[in-house]
Amino acid sequence: MRKYLLGLLFCIFVVSMTDAQSVKYSTSSSGWSDDQAALEINTYPNPAVNDLTIQIKNGGGQDYQFIIYNILGREIRKFTIDSEANAETKMNISFLKKGVYLYRVINNRGKTILTRRLMVVRP
Repeated sequence: MRKYLLGLLFCIFVVSMTDAQSVKYSTSSSGWSDDQAALEINTYPNPAVNDLTIQIKNGGGQDYQFIIYNILGREIRKFTIDSEANAETKMNISFLKKGVYLYRVINNRGKTILTRRLMVVRP
């Protein structure tokens, strides 16, 4: 069975070619293969002030690395998140100055699941 990855805007389709007549595909919000299709990662609030909540649903009980980078790409802080029981993890980000940051979620196999922007505001 051959797999082809086709990128279309914000979704990645995983297409499995079983024979010339049948094609099955699934969309994956995480951008990886079918085994990751049910994975949901939510971060809120964004923009954030002092705390950021990370929720990983259907994470398979594995640990994920949550890494915050400055806009130049330098690593600022690394957190480990356990996705057991779809729990929410609240992080104190008061050490960050006002500005724009990037965060990356990496699974325990070292693959980047997603990279997104984080806005930090101060009252």
